[in-house]
Amino acid sequence: MNTAKYKSVAVRIESYNKAAPMAKERYMSMGSFIRYLIDNEHDKLNGDTPTPNGAHHESRVEESHQ
Repeated sequence: MNTAKYKSVAVRIESYNKAAPMAKERYMSMGSFIRYLIDNEHDKLNGDTPTPNGAHHESRVEESHQ
């Protein structure tokens, strides 16, 4: 794994068990779901409009293929 692009985090099992069904409902991996939550919270804190799920999909694909 490229440690310059990715970091591991620990999540309490109780939180993971709450998040897993929400991620599955949105057809997202856990990593993508956590990114989605963080991006939306960041947008709210900075006064931006939260981005709809999947709106960054093309840029994510391009990033992963570079």
